[in-house]
Amino acid sequence: MSDLPVKEQPNLRPICPHCDQPIDCLLSKKMKSNFLSAKVVYCCPSCKKVLGFTDRKSWLAG
Repeated sequence: MSDLPVKEQPNLRPICPHCDQPIDCLLSKKMKSNFLSAKVVYCCPSCKKVLGFTDRKSWLAG
């Protein structure tokens, strides 16, 4: 399997899959954090619906 190329597009304006509004920034909230991990939720600034999560494992999370 070969890797797909990634094209940087500085003028790209992503669209929220929920409200169809352009996304110029993301809202984020730390849901849980401790010494080993940090969980963050990301939301659309227009409709506040969840777009994704991260769960970073790190000794320096927080």
